[in-house]
This record gives sequence, structure tokens and C-alpha cells, in this order.
Amino acid sequence: MFREPLMGDEALAAYAARANALDDEAYVAEAADQILAAGHEPRYSAADQRVAVLYREAVTRNRMFLYQRGYNDAADRAGVELSVNDRLLARAA
Repeated sequence: MFREPLMGDEALAAYAARANALDDEAYVAEAADQILAAGHEPRYSAADQRVAVLYREAVTRNRMFLYQRGYNDAADRAGVELSVNDRLLARAA
């Protein structure tokens, strides 16, 4: 099976800059895509690296609810039933 190689430092920095430039709606969509992609790979992958970058970006923005919304979107697309807590955490403070 094809496995995407892990990202190097330069690629991670470029992705972090791209994540920083995303507006809230685009951030949530990107987080959902990457979380879903990371869930399909049983080993640590480039998608996992991108998810970590997006998580740090949410922390930097002090807007963790955006990451939670991305997680919730990915879970919905994967057919996972969300808990009440997942839904509450996705609310803006």
C-alpha cells in the first residue's frame, strides 16, 4: 500500500504558515480533512503531522473549539456518533 512520506522541517513550517493564514471556516474544513486522513492510516503519517500543526494553530489562536468542530466533522463523515461533550466543546466560548 502506498504510504505518503513524513514531512520534513521545511514542509512542516510551510504548512504551519498556510494553516495560520486560514480563516475559521477554512481551518475547520482543513482540520476535518486531515483528521479523517490520519484516521485511515494505522501508522504515524504526514496526515498526523498536519493534524498536530492544526492543533497547535488552534492553541495559538486560543480557539480550540475550531479544532473540535473539525474533529466533529471528521467523526460525522466517518459515521461515528458524537458524545454530548464533543458537541459542547465545539461551541464558541
